[in-house]
This record gives sequence, structure tokens and C-alpha cells, in this order.
Amino acid sequence: MILKEITLKNFKSHRNSKIVFEKGINLIAGRNGAGKSSVLEAILVALYGVRPGSVRKSDLVQVGANEYMIELLFEFGGKEYRILRESNGNSVLFGEIRIEGDQKINEWVEKNISSFHVFTGAVYVRQGEIETIISDESGREKIIRKITRIEDYENAWKNLGAVIKELENERNHHLEIIKQKEDCEKRLAEKSSKMLEMDKEIQKAEKRLRELRELIEKISIEKNTFEELKKQIESNKLEILKLEGELKSLKEKLDVLSDQKAEIEQKIESLQESLKRLENVEKEAKRYSELLEFHRSFLKSLQEIDANLKDLEIEKERFLGELKKCEEEKENLEKIREEIEKSEKEKEILTLNYNEWQKIKPKIDRKAQIERILKEKELTVEKVEKMFSSIQKAREVDKALKEEFEKLSVQKGSLISEEKRFLEIISKIDSATGFCPICGRELTEEHRRKILDKCSSEIARIKGELSKIEEKERNLREERKKVEIALEKQDLVLKYKQIVDEIKKVTEDLKGLDLEKMKQESEKFEKLKNKIELLRSLEKKSMEKLQRLEFLIEKLKEIESELSKIQRSREELFERLKNKNFLSIEELENELNKLRVSYEEWLGLKRAKEELSSAEVKLKTTKDEFEKVLSALMIKEKSYAEKRNLLADLMSKYDDLRHKEVEELEKKASMEIAGIEQKLDVLKKSLESFREDKEALERQLEVLRESERKVKAIEKAIPELEKLREKFASYKNIVAEIALKEVEKYASEIFEEFTEGKYSGIKLKRVFEYGKERLRIFIVHQGEERETSFLSGGELVALGIAFRLALSMFEAKGRIPLLMMDEPTPFLDEERRRKLVDITLNYLRKIPQVILVSHDEELKDAADRVITIDYRGGVSVVVS
Repeated sequence: MILKEITLKNFKSHRNSKIVFEKGINLIAGRNGAGKSSVLEAILVALYGVRPGSVRKSDLVQVGANEYMIELLFEFGGKEYRILRESNGNSVLFGEIRIEGDQKINEWVEKNISSFHVFTGAVYVRQGEIETIISDESGREKIIRKITRIEDYENAWKNLGAVIKELENERNHHLEIIKQKEDCEKRLAEKSSKMLEMDKEIQKAEKRLRELRELIEKISIEKNTFEELKKQIESNKLEILKLEGELKSLKEKLDVLSDQKAEIEQKIESLQESLKRLENVEKEAKRYSELLEFHRSFLKSLQEIDANLKDLEIEKERFLGELKKCEEEKENLEKIREEIEKSEKEKEILTLNYNEWQKIKPKIDRKAQIERILKEKELTVEKVEKMFSSIQKAREVDKALKEEFEKLSVQKGSLISEEKRFLEIISKIDSATGFCPICGRELTEEHRRKILDKCSSEIARIKGELSKIEEKERNLREERKKVEIALEKQDLVLKYKQIVDEIKKVTEDLKGLDLEKMKQESEKFEKLKNKIELLRSLEKKSMEKLQRLEFLIEKLKEIESELSKIQRSREELFERLKNKNFLSIEELENELNKLRVSYEEWLGLKRAKEELSSAEVKLKTTKDEFEKVLSALMIKEKSYAEKRNLLADLMSKYDDLRHKEVEELEKKASMEIAGIEQKLDVLKKSLESFREDKEALERQLEVLRESERKVKAIEKAIPELEKLREKFASYKNIVAEIALKEVEKYASEIFEEFTEGKYSGIKLKRVFEYGKERLRIFIVHQGEERETSFLSGGELVALGIAFRLALSMFEAKGRIPLLMMDEPTPFLDEERRRKLVDITLNYLRKIPQVILVSHDEELKDAADRVITIDYRGGVSVVVS
């Protein structure tokens, strides 16, 4: 697999970073805290996602952002793939196939590229791993066990022990349960016996219930017959009462209709007398109606004509006023155009200076803005320059302090290693007998004492030197605190320095220009420009007004024509009045007043005619209703007689005493049935309860039998698992031996190449110290095995790198396609680091692609591609 490109958005300190990788050695360089290691973390997250229990997604999102995005482009198997990971779960793999979702992408990567365990063991060397291999025996052993998978066999062995223990606990639990079986079977037999007794009692009650129900069925037939007769008698009585009421109502209605008929006949005679006067006044009433209609029409038309005349006169006056204004506007338009021409000429003269002013005005405004900012902060250009100079000096001091710290760390590490070596010698001498484990000579007490005294003296010297180094470190920390206080404001000072540089450039650009004159001419240009725009607007409005001139003349002609037409209509209206033999409207109104009396009398007589017609119709209706009611009365009297006869017949068949006797018999039988049904209900519920108890006991018995079966299965499985556990224990030792031999072989080859043959190999040995087994590293020098304390500081780091590369080779089955290393050269002085870089890079060039993260300057010249990351304004930025 070859990585080509990665893009980070809102990932840790990276807001928007894009990094391109090449084949060969890629160096990610930058100062501490710049965000270099975050790139390697992002590659791991892009391929395998955020692993459960490692880190929360929210901790990877940049402060102030909501979510992160990582896009990784890589080549695998000759084909190009792209993985897009988002913290919200919207992740996609593009390539030969398209896969969506974090889990599915993880499965594809694990299956096709490599497992997470192999990648972190063979490809990704985290910061601190090499240091742990060098200086921490327990940490070294932990790394070896994890990468070589020895740890997995140990865990499997432990897990099997836990499984066996769990099975034994489960077996004991089931054995406790099985003890309840005898009691359960006894209770089940008791329940079954009780259920048989209850079933017999239920059958007996059900038989008596059937007998009572047959008796009630016979009684019910007789009872229903009596009830039906009683119901018919009651119904008949009600119908007779209803008929008596209806007969009474019909007789009363006949009397009312007879009175109404006599009253209507009397009214008809009176109305016939009134109709004789109607013929005398009808002619005058007709003339009144015609003249009244003409009067109304005349007044309405006259009002409309006068209103139209008034509206037209008003409109005529308005148009005449507008016509006068248009004449005045004509003269005003000429004046406006003359003023526009004059202003345009003045504006053209000022155009060149105006354009020049527009170019320099933003600079003048920016200069004023910067001066205002500096004034608000009580700063001057000189003061900012001085502050910047102080920051530069503080940064140089900070760099020198860091270098001093690194030198002290190397010295300290070397002294601690030396102290460990002397302590080991003391430990060996204390426990040795016969021969000296250091020089091989006979071990006498004097010789033992000399060696111990010398070691103690050396340890005291080392502690003294360590104490001096720690004192120097404390002093350096104090100085570092002062420097850090000075550097706290460096971002702000750099900002002020930037704007001071800007004000200097602006001042230089404006030098030699008559700004006041340019400003005055520019303002005059703006005023002329605004004036011309105003005059153009006035010109446009004036032209729009003049466009109505012809319209106004034409409109006035139309109004004069319309006035003539309406005047003629008024004259025609009065001509119609004369045709009616009236010289004025007053004469017409006098005639109407005279005729009104006759008209009102005619109206009264006309209503008498209508009332006569209505009375005649009503008389006929009343007579018809009288005949109808009389017929209905005769039918109801006949029905009343029939109902009386039927009632007498029904009364002869009904026996009230027998009816009550039958009802009492039915009541007693029903009460007995209710008692039996209640008893049956109780019995059935009890039986159901017993049945449920029985089923529960049967289920419990089945559980107990299942527990017996499980006990047999567990007792059979435990010996098999114990055998399997013993095999895992033996496999663990075999795998450990094979793995350690293979790692030892790879490490020897790499370390020999690193040291150019000075050391011929590495040996891994298990030793027992203080009752515990330890994995120790020995190096072979001129055919002899030596402790790692024999190595120099640079050689010790080379050993750590060689050993870590050997672990990668083991995990990758002898060939590393890709290697990512985070800070591989710690705690070395400049000379040793340069030498170590030379020897390690020669080996790393054998790997198709290497990505190194380091702040070491020596690596830049040796790398095929250098990617520099800086930390600016709280954000990681890819500089190159």
C-alpha cells in the first residue's frame, strides 16, 4: 500500500490541511506542538475508524467546530482508493467498489489491507515506543508480547481458566436446583388428586343445573301466555281511552267549524256592497298612477343631467390648469438643459484628479485606521519596533534553552544508565560465589569489597553529577518561565508589527502628493456629479410632464362636446313635460295632490274585492273540512264499539291468581340456578388455578430435568477444556520461542547493519530476578555477550530502532511495505543524532514508503520529501 494524499478538516489542531506523500522517505517536520503527530493519528482513524475504548470522537474535533472530516487517498494492489471519514458516521470508501458506513469500511480494510493489530504492530511506530524498548524493561516486554501475539495465547489460557471456573460454578448451581426435584414431584401428585375430586363435584352440579333449566323452560311457556294476554288487555284499554279522547275532540271541532261557516257568509254580504263604489273612482286612480311614475322618472333624469354637467365643468377647469403648467414647464426644460451642459464641462476637467484620488483614498483611510488602533493601544511605531526586537531576542533565548535542556537530558540518561550498570554489578557481586562475575577471577572478600567500594564511589559520583544537572535544569526552568512570559504576547506583537510595516509602506506611497488639493477637487467632482444626476432627474420629469400637452388639448375638446350633448338632453326632458300639458314641475305636483284622495279611496275598495275572493275560498274550505270531520267521527264511533267487545273477550281468558303462582315458581327455580352457577364458577376457577399450579410444577420439573442434563454436559466438558488449556500453555511457550528467535534474527541483521559490523548480533534471554522471569537484551561484541549498558547513547537508540523494526518485520512476515515512525531519535546530542540518522536512513530506503515525524533538522537533507507544519493563531498550518 502506498499513501498518496490526506486532507484534514477540523481534526484536532488542523482546521483545513492537505498533505501529499511520495514514495521513499517523507519527513513531517516542525516544532513541538505544531500538530505533526496528529497526521499519523488521522491516517490510522481514516483506515480503521475510532476504535472502542481508545478515544472519543468528540476529543478529535477541533475546539469550536462541530465535527471533523478526514479524506485519505492511497494505492493498493495497483488500484487507487479513497476513504472519506466523518465524525457524524457519514463515511464512504471509493474505488473499484463503493462502501458506505464506518463498520463496513473497517471490515473491508481488515480483510483486504491488514488487521488493526498488524498495522499498529508492523506499520505504525508510536512516539515513545523506541524509548520504552531502550530504558523500560517491563514496557519493552509488554510491547514484545503484544506485537508477537504471545499476549493473545496468555489471555486465551487465562480466559479458558475463567470459563472452567464459571462452568464449575454453574454445575454447583444446577446441583442445588436438582435437590428440589423430589418435593416438586410430591406436590404435583397432590394437585392431580385434588383436581379429580373437584371435577366430580362440577359434573354433579351441572346435572342439577340442566334439570332446573328444563323446569323453567316449561313454566316460561305458561307465564309468557299470561303475560301476552295481560299485555293485550292493557293495550286495549289504552286504545279505548285514546278513542274516547279523539271522539270528544272531533265533536268539539264540528261545533267550531259550524260557527266559522256562519261568520264567513255574513262577511261576504258586506264585501259585495263595497264593490259597487269601486267603478266610480277607478279612472282617476289610473291617471294618478301614470302622472306619479312620470314625475319620478323626470326628477331622476334631471338630477343625473345636472350632476354630469357639474362634474364636466370641474374636469374642464382642472385640465385648463394643467395646460397652463405645461406651458411654464417648457421654458423650465430649456434652463435645465443649459445647466447640465455647463456642469458636464466642469466635471470633465476634474475627472483625472478624481480617479487618482479614488486610488489613494483607501490607503489614506487604512493609515488613519492603523493610527487610531495604535493610539487606542497607546502605542507608537518606535514602541512596536522595540517590542518586536524583544520578542526576537526571547525566541533566540528560548531556542538556546531548549538545546541546553536536550544536552542535559542526554547527560542525565547516560548517567542513569551508568548508575543502573553499577547497581547491577553490586547485585551480581552480592549474590556471586566462587568466581567474580565481572572479571572472572577468584572472588575473595577483599576483591568483593574493592569492587563494591569502587561501585559505591562511582554511584556517589553519579548522584552528585545528577544533582548538579537537576540544579541546572531547575535554573533553566526558571529562565524558561521568564522567556515564556515574554513570548505569551508574541502573536499580538507580530500583529502590531505587521500593521506598523503596513503604515510605513502607505506613508512611502503617499509621499510627494498634494493630498489637500486632490481631496478638494474630488469633493467638487462629487458635488458636480450629484448636481448633474439631480438635473437629469428634473429633465426627465419635465419631459414626462410635456408629454401630456397634446393629451390635455384633445381632452378639453372631448369635454366641450360632452357638455353640449348633456345640455341638449336637459332641453329634451322639459319638452316631454310640456307634452304632458304642464309648463313646470310645480303644476305637475299640484295635479298629483288633487288626484291623491281618489287614488287612496280606490286602493281601499280594491282590497275589498280581494277580501271577497278570499272569503269565498275560505267558505268552501270550511264546508269541505266540516264534511271530512263528520265522516271521521262516524268511523271512530264504529272502532270504539269493536274495541269494547274485544276487551270483554280477553278478560274472560285471563287468570290473575294462576299468573302470580307461575311467576313465584320461576323465581324460586332461578334463584337455585344462580346459586348453582355461582358454585360452579368458584369450582371452575379453583380447578383452573389448580391446573395452572400443576402446569407450573410440570414446567419446574422440566427445568430440574434440564438442570440434570446440563450437569452431565458440564461434567463432560470440563475435562476437555482443561486438556485444551494445557495445550494453550504449551503452545504459548512454543510460539514465544519461535517468535523471539525470529525477532532476534531480524534485530541482529538490522543492528549489525546500523553499526557497520561493530556488533555482530543481539540475543534475547529469559532470566529470573527477584523471583520473576524477565526478558533481557544482550549484544554480541567481538564474540562476547554484553549488557546494553556497554553501548553509547547513540548506539542504544540505534538498538531500540533496530529492535522496533525487527518487531515490524516479524509482524509483516519479513517485508515492510509501509512504515510510519513518530519521533524515532529522542535524547541524542547533535553529533550522535546525525550519525544515527545516516545509518538508519540507509536501511529505511529499502522500504517502499516511510513517513517520519520529527523536529530533527538532520533528517531534512536525507528525506525525499519534507512537509513542514507550523502552529499559527491556534491552528496547525501546512507550510510546505
